[in-house]
Amino acid sequence: MARPARRFSDAAQQYRQVMWLMVLLGLLGFGLAFLAARTGGDRALGGLGILLGLIGTAAGAWSGLRARRQAIADRELESRRGMIVLLAAQLGAKDDAALERLAAGSGMAADAARLILQGRAEKAGRRPPG
Repeated sequence: MARPARRFSDAAQQYRQVMWLMVLLGLLGFGLAFLAARTGGDRALGGLGILLGLIGTAAGAWSGLRARRQAIADRELESRRGMIVLLAAQLGAKDDAALERLAAGSGMAADAARLILQGRAEKAGRRPPG
């Protein structure tokens, strides 16, 4: 059976793990504050619980936002790589002069042209330009 594609990169997965640990820390802090208030315990313990809960919640939210940003960046990188492959397939029929003009520019088309020129140079046994 084929393995499903990974949903998150290692960096995004680590941010998600930290996020859930911080949420757990926040819940434990709020639970401590609740128990201190319910049992009439020490006010300092209740205050510490609320502080711990707020810090855990804020850190969890921050880690969640970082995980989302990382996942979006990973998705954009994957899309960019796919587009370069598609462009390389389209540009493969072009001659070297046209590819060198494209490679002089910037962007995905230039990256694809450089990859094609590099591949052709390696096949011919010579060093790629640039």
